Amino acid sequence: MDRELSTTTDEQATWNGPLAVGTETLGTQVAVPAPVAARQAAVASGGVDDAMRAREVAALRGFVWLVLALSAAVLAALPLLNLGTVQLAFVVAGVVICVAAALRTLPRARRGVLTSFDIGLLGGACMIGGTMGIYTFGFFSPAPLVTIMGVFFFGLQRDRRVAIAMFAGTAAIHVGVMLAETFELIADRGVLPADDVSVRHKLVAVGLVQVVFLLTFLLARATNRAIVDSARRLEESTRAIAQREALLEEARRELERVLEVGGPGRFTEQQLGGWRLGVLCGRGAMGDVYEARHLETGQRGAVKLLTRDSARDPDSVRRFLREARIAGSIDVPNVVRVLEVGSDDAPVPFIAMELLEGRDLAWILRKQRRLPPESLLTMLREVGRGLDAAHAAGIVHRDLKPQNLFRAERDGEVVWKILDFGVSRLVDVDSSLTRGQAIGTPSYMSPEQARGLDVDQLADIFALGTLAYRALTGRPPFSGSEVPQILYRVVYGMPPRPSELVDVPGVVDDVLAIALAKRPADRFATASELVHALELALAGALPDALRDRARRLTAALPWGIGGRGGEPVARAEDLLREVSQDDLRGETMQS
Repeated sequence: MDRELSTTTDEQATWNGPLAVGTETLGTQVAVPAPVAARQAAVASGGVDDAMRAREVAALRGFVWLVLALSAAVLAALPLLNLGTVQLAFVVAGVVICVAAALRTLPRARRGVLTSFDIGLLGGACMIGGTMGIYTFGFFSPAPLVTIMGVFFFGLQRDRRVAIAMFAGTAAIHVGVMLAETFELIADRGVLPADDVSVRHKLVAVGLVQVVFLLTFLLARATNRAIVDSARRLEESTRAIAQREALLEEARRELERVLEVGGPGRFTEQQLGGWRLGVLCGRGAMGDVYEARHLETGQRGAVKLLTRDSARDPDSVRRFLREARIAGSIDVPNVVRVLEVGSDDAPVPFIAMELLEGRDLAWILRKQRRLPPESLLTMLREVGRGLDAAHAAGIVHRDLKPQNLFRAERDGEVVWKILDFGVSRLVDVDSSLTRGQAIGTPSYMSPEQARGLDVDQLADIFALGTLAYRALTGRPPFSGSEVPQILYRVVYGMPPRPSELVDVPGVVDDVLAIALAKRPADRFATASELVHALELALAGALPDALRDRARRLTAALPWGIGGRGGEPVARAEDLLREVSQDDLRGETMQS
């Protein structure tokens, strides 16, 4: 039975599928939070905007409590003052307006659902209520100084319209009332009146108050800009650290593989078919690869044979022998050529292939981290031709990754080849061998693979998109220290926007958004279609139809949601909670 994500409660969903480890699986059940995208966005994503929003909400809660405390202090002081009826009415009305607005705002601030309207409403109420209180104490007394706190606080707001409106409104009310009192258009009813102050001195006071308000507002805006700039620098540093961590994790896995090759293996110097085996030159979860030489012709080759454990599993043997049939049926230069397949009575199932000289993409990316755009396009064109040929034959590779793309060099010519069809499948023919299993390498899996569902050629398109992202930006789009963490991000996350990591046209983001779409139907139909779109994007000439298609996808699932990049991502504690560390400790990735 196919495995999929099934909702169990409103707060939690259960992953019923196995966890992939190379071509092996771990049958375990993992709890993940739901709704997934919303929860991830709430805890870990969004970068500077979310950080600024959280700061603003926290500051607003503090300001609300300040308003309530100041209102309480004013009410406590009223019995000590000899106020007239009009004065008392003004100050009580002002306190009521401020307290009502504060009490309306407080629960919204606690839930973090404040809008610009909410902030503006609180500011307007404080402006009106504060003015009424200041009128009671006297506009030419020290009372207007309390307004400076409000001017500074609202000057810090992200929304410039709110900040400017609050400053302009406060300044206009204060200068209007003070001038009206100066020229005796309204009576000065303050507890501390300025009846004995000359008009000239009052005008000077009006001007100085406005200067203080203006300087306070400018200081607040400068402070806001400094906070945002600091947050952006922190975001860039966090993204750089996350990128280094992702590369180190990738290098660690590759190093584990490399340390096991280059020396004699279990079958070194033995004969299989017409081949004598040499040193071990590759190792994966399912099979080992030896350098070899043909006994009659002297031709050099690479012989792949099953590991001891895999050879005991009939499904692994059938899958292994099927690889030979699949690879041999694709007659293009961009797929490794099969020279011989072991007979049924061979002591160990084996496949003899052409021996390639050169480097795989993983080695190249370790040396130079990124491919220049032209080199990237060359690689994608040639790999795309191999993929399209495989797909035309009804074959899905299912394990495209840097280790399985090889830049072969012979007689001065360079050609990219696809290796290792060991976990591929023939569409509608042999899916029973892998049904219900998440087969492949987690970082480069498609979401449907990660969930153990049936896949078609569109899974390879997703993998090709992840390879393009990796080679272009210098970091894998989905990474993590544990397999469940990676799978979580593959199924539900999006990596950082490529144009934020490297200097490429923004329309490159659109191409990769389509290639990395979670639903197979939203992706490019063929590898050549993806490559052509990327060529146009790198030239800044992507058609509007593809741009609109990408915008619809990123509107539903934005870049940077749970993909481990610029965000200070959690270690997916909810996802990992039920996974045994003992199960994960023995994990080996297929190479």
